[in-house]
Order: sequence, then C-alpha cells, then structure tokens
Amino acid sequence: ATERTYGRIPALKDNLIMPFSEIVERATAHYNKSDNTNWVNVKKLEVATLKDDSKKTVGYMVKEFEMKKAADQYARAAVSKTGSLDMGRLHTYKYNEDLFKKVTTLPGATNHGMVMVVDWSGSMYDNLKGTLSQLFNLVWFCRRTQIPFEVYAFSNNPHVCDDYSLPHYGPNFKAGDLALNNFRLLNFFSNKMTVKDEIAMMEALWMIASYHSGYGYGEGIPTIYPSFLNLGGTPLNDAIIAMMEIVPKFKRDTGVQKVNTIFLTDGASHGTPGVYDYSLDSTTGEHYKITGRLRGNIIITDPKTLKSYEVDGYNMTDGLLRILKDRVPDMNLIGFFIAGSGKSGRVDKRVLYSLQKNLDMDAIMEQVRFINKNKFLAIASKGYDEMYVLPGKGMAVENDGLSDDLVGASKAKLKTAFGKSMK
Repeated sequence: ATERTYGRIPALKDNLIMPFSEIVERATAHYNKSDNTNWVNVKKLEVATLKDDSKKTVGYMVKEFEMKKAADQYARAAVSKTGSLDMGRLHTYKYNEDLFKKVTTLPGATNHGMVMVVDWSGSMYDNLKGTLSQLFNLVWFCRRTQIPFEVYAFSNNPHVCDDYSLPHYGPNFKAGDLALNNFRLLNFFSNKMTVKDEIAMMEALWMIASYHSGYGYGEGIPTIYPSFLNLGGTPLNDAIIAMMEIVPKFKRDTGVQKVNTIFLTDGASHGTPGVYDYSLDSTTGEHYKITGRLRGNIIITDPKTLKSYEVDGYNMTDGLLRILKDRVPDMNLIGFFIAGSGKSGRVDKRVLYSLQKNLDMDAIMEQVRFINKNKFLAIASKGYDEMYVLPGKGMAVENDGLSDDLVGASKAKLKTAFGKSMK
C-alpha cells in the first residue's frame, strides 16, 4: 500500500484581503510624492487614451453578451393556452382543434457575476501591460452591463504579508488543516468602487507595468513602484483555497445565479507546506508543527461539503479546482495560462507537455502549430471547465469588426468587417 497523507481545507485567516481603498490610498500617495511628474502624467494620459480607444471593443462585447442573454431567454420561453377563444381562428373550427389564444412566457435571463484572480508574480513582468489591457476591458464591460465583479491578485510579497509567516495562522487553524503558504490577496477592482478610485487604481497598476516594460524617449525617468505592490511568487493553490470561501460569499452577497471564476497565471503553483499537527514537548509544551511538503497520494476533506478527494500531491492544483467547483454549483471555472516567453512569445512544446503529460509528442507538436497560427489553445483537462493557453506576445486588444460606422457601407466593406468580427 502506498503512503497517504490526510488533510482538511482550512478556514481563512483574518485580514487575508487588502481592500481596494487601502491600495488606492497608499499607491496614490506614493506617486503624488514623485519628482518625475512628467512620467506620471504621461502614464495617466495613456490610461485615459486606453479607455477611450476601448469603447468600441467594450461596446461590441456588450452587444454579444446581450444577444446571448436574449437567445438564452428565448430558448427557455414557454407557450401555453389562455383558455380564451381566438376569434381570428374561429372560422377554422371544422378542420382545426386549436382555437384558443396562446401566451408566451419569457423567464428572466440568468444574472451573472464575475470573480477574476490574477497572478502578481515576478515572471509576469513582461506580460503585465497586455494582461492589464485585457483586465481593464473586462472591468469596463462589467460596468456597462452592471455585472457584479471582483478582481483579486495573489502575492507573497513580504511587504504585504510579513505578519503571515509560517506557522502563525491565527486561532482558526487546528490540527489536520492544510498549512498554507505565506500569501495575501490584493483586491484591485470591485463593482463597489467609485469611478474615481477605479481610475486611480488603473493608473497605479499601469505605472507598475510601464516601469517593468521600459520607457520611451521624452517620458522622463520612471518612478519606482510602491514596495507593497512589488511582484512576488506564485501561491496559486493557496488562492484557490481562499476562493472556496470568497466566491460563495460573493454569490450570496450579490444574489447572482451564475458565477464566472477566472484564474490568470503564467506558471505552476508553489508547493503546499504540509499539514498541521500537534506536538508535545517536555520543555516547550504543546504547540503546532507542520509536516513536510505534500507528495504522493493526499486525501483532502472539505468540511463544508463533507466530501473527501484523492489528490495527487505533485499536481494539487487540479484537485483543489475540483473541490472549488463542488463548493459553488453551476459555476463557470476558466483558466488563462500565459505560456509564451522571449521576444517572440512563442509557446514551447515542453510547456504544453508539462500541462498534458497524457499526450504523446506528435499530439503536442500539432498543438504547437495550432497555437502559433491561432494565438490560443483550449484545454479541457486541467481541473477547469476550460483552460486557454496563450502566447506571451499578441495579447493586444483588437478593435476590428462591426460597428455603427458601417451604416451605409458597401457590400465588400461589410463582408470584410463581418469576417473580422467572427474571429
């Protein structure tokens, strides 16, 4: 028999989430003290330009969303008889048995909510601008459609979690709980934010991305970012466990029927430190200790659903995602994995193989050709409902497609625009 380790999903520690109000206040104060006012003003103008340029894209996303909601509503429509005669059909009584008026009942379309979890690790530095561009578009889309949303970044930056070192997890933790890594969640965006705070947050994050991507001639010397927003490691598994409490609470508080939870990362998670256990020492007395890092077969029990799961210790992310899906019924669970690196951003075959070790190399090479041509790859075998593998480059937001400017355009122009919009 193989050795097994038993662990339990822990409760969240207090003060795990840094609220957006604190982030905005500290980041704004930092940049307001900067002597490089020209660079700061240039970056603020870039955010304003980005917002203006994205209006067409966001508007198109809203149209697509409203059409899908209408289609869903139509598909669930019910037709029933009223019991009143339809006088327009009365003359057909000799050959038509259906002479009653009918009524169509349209149920309300499903209410949606969105929770986005972003990797704030050092390896993201080269992709931060593209990632934030996409993220800002989603925030603006949620605003336009009035969808409740939350955006969290996970980080183990010691400047935000130096009080969270192992094994000090507070009174909520007990023997048998999984021990989590040193990490914290940064609440970057929320539907509860004011528009002023939202823009201030976007400006601060954009300056961090710009600092990492270099700067252009005439912009001035860039201002170094505030230390508490420094990029760190990848405590992805710990963030998934945190979402087991955060997403159900989000669903209860907002009253939405369908939650879309999205994880965006560019690397594998840190390992899990182990499991809490009691230790009794003649000199130090009773205290907690943590077993070694988890490997092999692990049986994880969820105290909320009372289900137990057999999880591979070398690939805990997939197992934890299964537990998260059971915590939140009818949730869409989506993953974005930025796999490309280097100047070209091309995806290496070894990266795809590490994500799908059940495939042979011929199948992997076929996927490499697909992603180089189509700029994405969808995988349905990583714990998510669907996981999209993306090249590092090519994350630009496209504005091509259908728009109101095409009213009265020629057939050829309409055909071209329609073709672009279907990509």
